[in-house]
Amino acid sequence: MPKRNVRVDIPRKSPDKLIELNENIIERHEELGDDSPLEELDMAGLKNNVQQAKELRSQARDFYAKAQAMNEEARQLLGIDKGQSTFTEGTIYYMDTRIRDLLLFRFPGREEQLSTYSFNVVVSMSKLPKRKKKAGLPAGKAGKKEEEK
Repeated sequence: MPKRNVRVDIPRKSPDKLIELNENIIERHEELGDDSPLEELDMAGLKNNVQQAKELRSQARDFYAKAQAMNEEARQLLGIDKGQSTFTEGTIYYMDTRIRDLLLFRFPGREEQLSTYSFNVVVSMSKLPKRKKKAGLPAGKAGKKEEEK
């Protein structure tokens, strides 16, 4: 005879599904009344916890929606919201660009001074580009041709 395996899942990773499961458990318990096999457990405490959790989840959704709206408003003020750029007047990004450009104008050759205003200044050196070889002459022979003339 094959072995029978039974697994009863509890949706612990989904708060809303966990609340729904417990609401259904409480409903079934109340339907059965005194005949419920759960009578010996603190079902009143469970019901209270489920109601509190449900209310807190509802408040959290409201706060999340408000937080999203507040974050969008902050992004607009910063000038980093969709459709905004360094040219969006009245934003922080617009002003920072103007401040940076003015300071670069005031400190030519001394761009590191912008770091005193907390700008991240990166200075690097690059090699000069190599001269291109003249077409048709092998390397090193360009100078010899001119010497012969």
